Amino acid sequence: MKSPAADIMKPPPVDDVDMEWPLSNYFVNSSHKTCLNGTQLSNAPLTEDTEFSTDAYKDALLRGCRYLEIDICDGDWVPSDEVNDEQEELLTKELTAMQRVWFNALKKTLDKCEAMATDQKFIHDIQQVRESWKTVYKHEPRVQRGPGSTINGFLFSDVCQTIKEHAFAATDLPLIVSLDVHCEPPQQLAVVRIINKAWSEFLLPAPTSDATVLPSPDSLRKKILIKVKQTPPEEDRTQTPDSSTSSLFKKKKTGKAEEQEDDSTPVIEPLSQLGILTRDVPFRSLDQTEAASPTHVFSLSDAALSQTHAQNPAALFRHNRHFLMQTYPSSPRSNPNPLTHWQKGVQAAALQRHVCDPGLMINDAMFAGTGGFVRKPDGVHDPDALRYIPRHRMIQRLAVHVLGAQDLPAPFAVDDDSSRGIRPYATLELHAGPHLYEEMRRGPPASPASAGWTQTRSRSRTHQGLAPDFGGETLDVLNVDGVVPEMAFVLFRVWHEERPQDLPMGWACVRLDRLRCGYRLLRLRDMQGRANKGVVLVRLGA
Repeated sequence: MKSPAADIMKPPPVDDVDMEWPLSNYFVNSSHKTCLNGTQLSNAPLTEDTEFSTDAYKDALLRGCRYLEIDICDGDWVPSDEVNDEQEELLTKELTAMQRVWFNALKKTLDKCEAMATDQKFIHDIQQVRESWKTVYKHEPRVQRGPGSTINGFLFSDVCQTIKEHAFAATDLPLIVSLDVHCEPPQQLAVVRIINKAWSEFLLPAPTSDATVLPSPDSLRKKILIKVKQTPPEEDRTQTPDSSTSSLFKKKKTGKAEEQEDDSTPVIEPLSQLGILTRDVPFRSLDQTEAASPTHVFSLSDAALSQTHAQNPAALFRHNRHFLMQTYPSSPRSNPNPLTHWQKGVQAAALQRHVCDPGLMINDAMFAGTGGFVRKPDGVHDPDALRYIPRHRMIQRLAVHVLGAQDLPAPFAVDDDSSRGIRPYATLELHAGPHLYEEMRRGPPASPASAGWTQTRSRSRTHQGLAPDFGGETLDVLNVDGVVPEMAFVLFRVWHEERPQDLPMGWACVRLDRLRCGYRLLRLRDMQGRANKGVVLVRLGA
């Protein structure tokens, strides 16, 4: 019974693993704020003791994530014995005309003062300035939760090494790395240097012209795509003397002001040029000029996505048939339901992996057994999607007969005697919703409550122990209309009944079209998303 043949989940359908379509035709397993360790639970506050580790990136990659985020902030200055001429040439080459004036003026002033100086203290001060200037080339950017964060992170070079070692351990399909840049230009040069050194064999070659269509995942195997903000060519940039020098020479600030300033940190051209197929473009509207470029990527919070969808659902859907869009949670404590984003054609619904909630459970079910890319279902991915009526159906009854469980994980430390105090019960939920075609035909809902999304829940009686006999108790869902099987999910959870709040013991989530009927095993996962020994014997059918 414990063989894979008894699993409740079928292997992925052939259409799911067809990797010959352009990138915009796929849902991508995506992570938001990847630097947070997966053991940091949603109800635990982020403090200075919060665990940050490159292991969070390793864990995400081994679980099949193909979209990672890296927040890069200014790190400590590491003294250097000498200035590398090549680095100095690169730095001055990428400065604007006004910045070069200031740069050369500073060097000439130092040379003149040192030549004319007779006071030893003054000469010493000039040498100190030169030493400080040399450290520009040895900055070590750090990865943190975001600008202004007081929580220690880790070196950018360390996370690049971790990604290099594990990027293609679980699959050879492409990996998208999103760089959220909050560091100064000198440290951005270090970012470029580190990336080119660590990932040279995985980076795309510099293009001779802009892409006219997105390539397929199959053509990008073992490639790392960099998503980073775009910088216009130098001739398109105009700056005042104050603005041009502020990014290189301004002093560090703290608190809210620093965060606002860092959020607008310009990206230097060498770093910007690493974004070849995934160019991060700030979203203003679906009609902005950049929205016609195949390589642009819009990034929206789930709140901004809802607002855009309410204004023009058809335009949003049309955009996402041909171009990439990434979304992220508005709240740091919970994940949105990614299903509501996928239904709008969003490819990368990035979720917080340190928050194990129904949103993350549904995400894991969507990508289970795949390489992190799942082709959009008919009616969502194809060019005639707006004229295509999807395959939806009425679920008159979905019945799961729960027979028994074994090796349930205790929600707290117990021994053989105290395990009788465990009071488990099971719940069954169906997460589904109408296809976007229906919303576009009827118009957007008046409120989220009337959006038509279904979350039907059924609960068993409370039992006893870590190996309870459920006696064939039936959990069922009745009369749910308009369900698209590829976009509906069955979530099974086991709880310990406790006051004031019940405690989770394990869960399993399966996409509706991948359910197997008959006698099956549900293999449970813990609240870090990892498989545990717990299994539940069920029978699917009337």
